[in-house]
Amino acid sequence: MAAKLRKINFLLGCDSNSYICCLLMKSIHKILLLAVIIGLSSCLDDPDCISPTTDFANALFYKLENNERDTVFVDSLMVMGQDSLLLDSVSVTRITLPLSPTANETTFILASELGVDTLTVNYESRSRLVSEECGIDIILAELDFSLSTFDSVAVVNRTLIEDVNEDIRIFN
Repeated sequence: MAAKLRKINFLLGCDSNSYICCLLMKSIHKILLLAVIIGLSSCLDDPDCISPTTDFANALFYKLENNERDTVFVDSLMVMGQDSLLLDSVSVTRITLPLSPTANETTFILASELGVDTLTVNYESRSRLVSEECGIDIILAELDFSLSTFDSVAVVNRTLIEDVNEDIRIFN
């Protein structure tokens, strides 16, 4: 019997005095490894809570006469009713207009080399339940404009999604 225990101890890498302790340690390692694998695999069932929507409208400038992209020197870009400047003294081919998900319209005042222009963007805020874990997502849709002092404005994307580069065209 003692020879059999020595052989088992040798195979397990334990000395004869700590056979039970060694056997428990090898079992604990296997149990811990199994617990880690189960714990990590349970994370894979979590829903993807990244929203594809945004609350910014991308407006690109175009030349009215030939429909080509244009660069405009912007002195300032402001949201009506707020004190902060969104842009200050910069040449741009596009501007990113922040829209409030708690309102149905936002008015922007753009002072540029071409004068002072106003653009009021209208939209609907729609909420949808993504999942119990992720909560509610706000979608800004039915994008349009009600007031513009630019030469011409065209809405090319009516629902705001992050991977769309152009929502509004502004013609000068």
